[in-house]
Amino acid sequence: GIAELVVTGGGAKSGATTKWLGYLRILRLFRLARVAKIVVLLLTKDLLWARSQRFQSFIMGVIAFNCILLGLEVEFKNNPLWPILENVLLVIYTFELLVRLRCDGCSFFYNKRELFWNYLDLIIVVGAILDQWIRPAALAIATSAGASSTDTLSHTGEIMRIMRLMRLIRILRLVKLIKGIKPLYTLAVGIGKSMQGMGWVMGLSASFLYLVSLLAVKLAGGQHPLFISEHADQNGNMVTPEKFQELISCFGNLPDTIYNLFKVMNADTSGVDNLVFYEPWVKWTVMCFTIISNWAIFSILTAVVSENMAKVTEDHEKELEAEQAEITRKEVRSKLNKMFDNLDVDQSDTLNEDEFMAVWADELTEREFQELTGWTRENASELFEALSEQEDRPLKIRSVTRAAFIEGLDMGGDHLTMRSIMRLEKRLAELDTQLRRRLGKRFEKQSSQIGLVSPSQISLRSLRSADYDCRKGFSYDSHQL
Repeated sequence: GIAELVVTGGGAKSGATTKWLGYLRILRLFRLARVAKIVVLLLTKDLLWARSQRFQSFIMGVIAFNCILLGLEVEFKNNPLWPILENVLLVIYTFELLVRLRCDGCSFFYNKRELFWNYLDLIIVVGAILDQWIRPAALAIATSAGASSTDTLSHTGEIMRIMRLMRLIRILRLVKLIKGIKPLYTLAVGIGKSMQGMGWVMGLSASFLYLVSLLAVKLAGGQHPLFISEHADQNGNMVTPEKFQELISCFGNLPDTIYNLFKVMNADTSGVDNLVFYEPWVKWTVMCFTIISNWAIFSILTAVVSENMAKVTEDHEKELEAEQAEITRKEVRSKLNKMFDNLDVDQSDTLNEDEFMAVWADELTEREFQELTGWTRENASELFEALSEQEDRPLKIRSVTRAAFIEGLDMGGDHLTMRSIMRLEKRLAELDTQLRRRLGKRFEKQSSQIGLVSPSQISLRSLRSADYDCRKGFSYDSHQL
């Protein structure tokens, strides 16, 4: 770039200078290496900060600013500042999408929990790139190739119109803004899930409105109404046939009747006022219809929506609690794994009793261990005995593996689940295999005497009996069982 400025600043016009200037301008292509540098950073750096609340709040602020900008663009058109701001915002959105693709990997495209929002973001960003970057670049390339902008637009008119429609996709950012505001998102989800219950209430309302409209047309409308006849009005004046037809015109046909009665459902009687004051019994009929349609049915609708909103709010809170519990559990497991590395002095990926007891040698480590697991110094020996296994070595040293350390300590806050039961059965099966291998025929003989089928079927009484009998013949580790 500096060399190009020097050559052009000298004002030389010779053919050789022009030739070298062309070569220098080709070097501009190397500026694309900056893009490659950004790609390398995205692929190699740790981007867990993109999941932090601070970064998410920043993105929500950008989306809120963009929504305000969309309104300003409608009111104040042809402002040269708008394209600049739109491109800056698109750079931020593109960067955020690439970071999420890097963090989520292939799960970005099939994660059921975030599937809608992921594809919404992808469509918005891709549509904006097509509209703001690719379309102007295509026009510039076509113009530089010798085609006029008019010819280019005439040949690609349909494509350009479709790409211009992509601008409307930007409005969908409002939907993502709703997701970022938790109370608003809960309300939107509640309304969405209430639609099923609302559908039945709406069906009831439509059926009732249709039935009453049919009766109104038959009894009080049409050319010859059954329950309404020509008589003097409330002032004592006889109505003419034309005036009479005008009075019953509110129930003249089914569509008009449905519309006027729908207005009555919403406490608007302007469509039937003339007939109400002409025929007294219509007044009482309209009152009964309003009580049933407005007070009763709308009350049912309100109750259905309120019930669904309460249920959705409760489910959403449980969902947030489950997410927070999972995040906390991952943090605990990560800290336990790091603590295991610090305790494993000999790098054997196991902890002997001295290494395990080193947890309580340091006050900070002891406090962190107690906060993570809830175990105290008084339970140290019992905890080591529960987590440790006897190694298959000549010295028969008991040690704690990494998996036992993390899984065993992390299970402290678990509820009883099928997974924990299966884990226990697996542990019992391993002990059974070890015991059979070490004791051989003596174990088979002893187990046949007590009717032992599998470790998972041993009761407390049989364990005590087995322990008493086995002490006579061989060493039986009932505590380990």
